[in-house]
Amino acid sequence: MQTKPNILITPIFDQSAGTVWFDFLRIETLCHQNYGYKVNKETKIDIYNRNVNEWEKQKYTFAFGAYDGNKMVGFASGYREDQQEMYLHNLYVMPEYKGRGIGTALLEQCEHNARLVTDYMTVVSLNEALGFYEKCGYSIYDKRNCEKKLQKDSIGIIPVFKSIDYFHDVDIGLDGDITELKQCKNLPMFAYTSLGRRIDAVALRSLTGENKIWTNSKKYGMKDFYEKKLLGALEKVR
Repeated sequence: MQTKPNILITPIFDQSAGTVWFDFLRIETLCHQNYGYKVNKETKIDIYNRNVNEWEKQKYTFAFGAYDGNKMVGFASGYREDQQEMYLHNLYVMPEYKGRGIGTALLEQCEHNARLVTDYMTVVSLNEALGFYEKCGYSIYDKRNCEKKLQKDSIGIIPVFKSIDYFHDVDIGLDGDITELKQCKNLPMFAYTSLGRRIDAVALRSLTGENKIWTNSKKYGMKDFYEKKLLGALEKVR
């Protein structure tokens, strides 16, 4: 997804790669300082460790980055808390980039991804961001806790984080052996989803850099469409 100021919103499949966690730390630190919070060495260590531990310990995590060229200027991340809810843990945009629709675009991507497997998105917001979540349709309860009931279906392309094995309660209508899809973790992977929380096609970039596609043969005449859409999504992955 691309916002008006040409900021690219893209899924982050492997949060341990490159400088991702340091980018998260940089952006969150700048936002906290902008809100007037004190940030010291211990605070930075806590932020960094929290992000690393969440990614390593949670069964399913997700993350999207907002990029201005090669520079990450915003991000959103979280995890699935249980069968009913997806938990948005972080959503931050660098102060000088606020007001450009980047935060809304990041949130929309998180919600689109969540709809396939859950009915609710929850977030514990900073006081300064409560108004933003209210404008985006969230209800506030218990001071800083926000919740939104999502639509039932997530139609179209969604990124698959960690492994497709996560979608144990979704109808995966694919032909052939999908063992590789269950074993490959943190690799670029996209699914095309339809009504009824059903996955009709999946594209994976393997460890060798090869793009592989699985489709549902019962969807006559749709194979070329799936391939075009899914390969196009893989090409945009950073």
